[in-house]
Amino acid sequence: MDIFEIERAVLRLKEIVNVKTDKDVASLLGMDVSAFNKRKQRSSFPERELSALAEARPELGIDTQYVLTGRATHMAFGTAKQIGIRLRNERLRINWGDAEMARHLGCTLADYVALEDGLRAPSAPEVMALRAHDALDAELVLGGASLKRPAWELDEDEAELVTNYRASHEEGRARIRQTAANSPKRSELKEKKSKPKVQIGVVHGHQIDLKGDGITIAGHTYYAGPPPPDTGKTTT
Repeated sequence: MDIFEIERAVLRLKEIVNVKTDKDVASLLGMDVSAFNKRKQRSSFPERELSALAEARPELGIDTQYVLTGRATHMAFGTAKQIGIRLRNERLRINWGDAEMARHLGCTLADYVALEDGLRAPSAPEVMALRAHDALDAELVLGGASLKRPAWELDEDEAELVTNYRASHEEGRARIRQTAANSPKRSELKEKKSKPKVQIGVVHGHQIDLKGDGITIAGHTYYAGPPPPDTGKTTT
């Protein structure tokens, strides 16, 4: 491992055990922080100490392979429901059907549907099958960092929109783009207050534009709409 791989491994370990400093990591590994830093400078990650920590503290949920390589070996990074959602999104991204994905994973269609619905977690052979296909981003499905494309910071609605766009044919994609382009923008939805305006009236032979409501000119009161009941006053 070079120094950059070492630093990435340290960051992954910090994420799992929820600590922020190298001193905290060194303490968990049973090392002095200066000794830990010297190991990093020699591009030598303390793998033996990491394995010992994972075995001694199972409640921390440390996946040693993920720490060292970025590739998860179990479902430590999401619930079955979350994995099912990501698996469905990945299937739609590559335009596969349920049956096609079930064949690739080596399971029945019913078992695959249960997988997408979050009713069960993938088995070890299914995880291996996910990783075996170049088109599938298995690490993203399992909950680790994507090794194939940048991670987008999207909320659920945005992610669903992107998924539906990728699953659409070209005509459908064109419609989605056109709808987005023609949709009102937030800045355009601000309410504009307008003053009431009466219709154009004629006063002493001159056409005028009266703004406001209940304006009296030469004994006549003009309103923007129908006059109040029983006023007996004139409207334009």
